[in-house]
Amino acid sequence: MKKGIRFEIDLEKLMMNKDLVRKEFLENPDLLLPKRATKGSAGYDLKYPYNKSVILNPGDSCIIDSFVKIILPEGYRADMFVRSNLGIKKHIVLSNGTGIIDSDFKESIKIPLINIGTEEQYILSSADTRIVQIVLNKYELTDDDDADGERTGGIGSTDSK
Repeated sequence: MKKGIRFEIDLEKLMMNKDLVRKEFLENPDLLLPKRATKGSAGYDLKYPYNKSVILNPGDSCIIDSFVKIILPEGYRADMFVRSNLGIKKHIVLSNGTGIIDSDFKESIKIPLINIGTEEQYILSSADTRIVQIVLNKYELTDDDDADGERTGGIGSTDSK
């Protein structure tokens, strides 16, 4: 049964950054679309899109634009987790712990990473480098929920004033 959930490439943003993006992703942007590695995988892997590796010293952080958007119907969210090879082997984690992508978030997915280890680490520039995974979840609302606000911006735009 189709739920209306899909990934899309932000082609405009990808082309605006063409000097930074790997050639194969410019020639075939669909290679950036997240995929599950096995039929038993819960997560859809997001790839590192850039043509240069990132070096993270201990305590360093960076935000990686994936150039991928997710379309979610109301009642669904996408949870973002760092992949085991970064978290366990390299001590690179999401700086916000777990990324929660709401159904009304319409921008490309940003990946905030931080090196919590004691050694310099690399995120290698390769067409096969997968850095995070997206897990889809249905959520419920309380009986007395009365939220009626509208998102007016991107990341962090639902903060209270």
